[in-house]
Amino acid sequence: MLSVFSAPEPPDPREVADAVVALIEAPTGTRPERVSVDRFALGQAVEAINAAAKGPQDRLLTDFGLGALVS
Repeated sequence: MLSVFSAPEPPDPREVADAVVALIEAPTGTRPERVSVDRFALGQAVEAINAAAKGPQDRLLTDFGLGALVS
């Protein structure tokens, strides 16, 4: 995994910053619940983890009285 940092095009933290800016600028109601910033072929694994975590996270938010945040 550390070899990705010595790749010809290593990870760039600005990609995360750009994703955050895009979320902030997106109109209300169009923002996705989760965003994966990935160009290293981990996206499918990250998407699977996010999908598996959604149910328990939604239940936890609801149990804490924050169900309005769950879409």
